[in-house]
Amino acid sequence: MFRTLLTRCILPAALITPITSQAHFYNEFICAFSAPTKLAPGESFTAAFNVGALRTTDSNIPVDFYYSQSPNVDSTSTYLGSSTVFLPQQGSQCSAIAHKTLRVPTKSKGLSCFIPNKSYIIAKTGDDEHSWQFQPRDGDKLPQITESTPSSGRPGSLIHVVGENIDTTTGIRLSSQQMSQALIGNELIGIVDNNSSTGAISLANNAHNYCVPPLSVGTQFTVQSAGQYCSSGAANQGFGRISQIAMSGFNNDLVAHTSCPEYTDTTANGLYGLTRAGTNPEALFFQLNACGAPAYDRMMKIFIDWNNDLDFDDAGETILEAPFVGVDTLYQLNLNIPSTAKAGTTRMRIISALYYSGTIDNLSDLNSCGFYPFGETQDYNIDIVPSNFGLTAQLSATGKPLSQATIQTLVDTESGKSSVEKNSIPTPINHLLVDGKPAVLEASGQRLR
Repeated sequence: MFRTLLTRCILPAALITPITSQAHFYNEFICAFSAPTKLAPGESFTAAFNVGALRTTDSNIPVDFYYSQSPNVDSTSTYLGSSTVFLPQQGSQCSAIAHKTLRVPTKSKGLSCFIPNKSYIIAKTGDDEHSWQFQPRDGDKLPQITESTPSSGRPGSLIHVVGENIDTTTGIRLSSQQMSQALIGNELIGIVDNNSSTGAISLANNAHNYCVPPLSVGTQFTVQSAGQYCSSGAANQGFGRISQIAMSGFNNDLVAHTSCPEYTDTTANGLYGLTRAGTNPEALFFQLNACGAPAYDRMMKIFIDWNNDLDFDDAGETILEAPFVGVDTLYQLNLNIPSTAKAGTTRMRIISALYYSGTIDNLSDLNSCGFYPFGETQDYNIDIVPSNFGLTAQLSATGKPLSQATIQTLVDTESGKSSVEKNSIPTPINHLLVDGKPAVLEASGQRLR
């Protein structure tokens, strides 16, 4: 509610005579006008007003209302509606107080959004205008970008943003195009789709459809061509499948499924493992199933494209080579994320293959590309975030961004990391655990052929 201060106005005698220096069309004028001081786009409100006129007979005085970016009706103004006030023959007196219910537009004139600056509601009769200034609701709490990562990526990759005033009403845009998104903690994550184009990352207040303010525009993001990884999979169905893969960010549990696929592409469903480069290991859990067949001996390899160059051929990209893995056992592999891993979304490939005499006799026969007789390949999206990403937002108690030098010091000295992270001793690579203890990897003696 708001208080309207309107007084019964008595015009001076000088105004009863014809006016030449400030003539009004039909000699009508706004005596007083008021509205709420805070309004949101699309919000309905009640305006209070009264009018006067230099007339000698009873009159119906028309009043038009506008939303505008300036205190006068101009090219930025949007017509809101009109009202008619009956004014008896009263000489110099103003009318009684009248009320009109109006609605703020959802966007400023000529735009697809609402400008979150100070705005005006204007009452106009004849040539006389009376403006009322209002502040767009929550216009002082618009989202701001502190930092974002990465600077480039292909369709299907993620963009991370941290900053101020980010919540579930905040939308992330790339080159002014709204993205599919998720809010995880204090990070807003957008998904680059096939229609995305290179441009600036920006945030918007979706609750009020506000136009993007300057402080919510971040760095440029380059959309790369999609590219393709080599093919991999079993040549035949049966005898073995990967029934569960879980890590920070997702749990792909297929234990109850009875199918025995040769290849599964989870990247098409947007499943992402979230990792932070250069920190303590990320735990990857997996479990295999025999598809109702005998538990024949099988091997396993896991690859991650750390430098995001669409292959698994670079040093350190083979992260697991297990000569024997059992079925219906939940294994744990601690992934050591290289500090040199390229920020962004890349590919993880998991292959479980049955030994097959003359084709797959040992680990060296199983590669990241190509086909093998029986087993399964699964592909996943892995999202790599720099170890210092988010420190500005997390460590700035005053809400003011820390300097880059301060951030670098925190990263170098690890003072910005948790005590658990600083004291963790990375588990050796290729070391599988079961229930927290070293796994026993040995042949069962059963081979498919």
